[in-house]
Amino acid sequence: MNNHFKLKIFTFGMALLFSVAGNLSNAQQIAISGKVIDSNTGDPIIGANILEKGTTNGTITNYDGEFTLNVASDAVIIVKYVGYKPLEIPVAGKRKFTIKLEEDVITLGEVVAIGYGTVKKTDATGSVTAIKPDAMNKGQVTNAQDMLLGKIAGVRYYSYSWRIISLRQQRSSHCH
Repeated sequence: MNNHFKLKIFTFGMALLFSVAGNLSNAQQIAISGKVIDSNTGDPIIGANILEKGTTNGTITNYDGEFTLNVASDAVIIVKYVGYKPLEIPVAGKRKFTIKLEEDVITLGEVVAIGYGTVKKTDATGSVTAIKPDAMNKGQVTNAQDMLLGKIAGVRYYSYSWRIISLRQQRSSHCH
């Protein structure tokens, strides 16, 4: 073999070695654990999501609000739970965490419940109506649909044995 070819193989091997060694040092995993609690009451938050940022690596808290997760030593974890403000916490080699989540209070006047989520009132498309609790039907009410009966203009109420409720809006037959 000539020396030029040996030099190329040696250079390629060294580049490969440094590449693999560099990747291994960046991927050092550590086990972290902790507890997620409500900042006001100190109660554990059951089912909070803990996710390593930029990955799909995550877990949820148990009945006591506790979790364990293997992450990169320089990772950032994201902690989320419905009704609370999400937090991003740098791990920075730390292994034990006590995470206090703050309630995310929103003004109900600006949010619309749409059956499968919520949207800002300004972002809602279509018509929106509100029924005040004191305007609900009084007397013997056997289900939620009965409370709405006759309270929303342009909406017809149908009840079928295979479906609990079906609300349909009447379409206008004249142009504006």
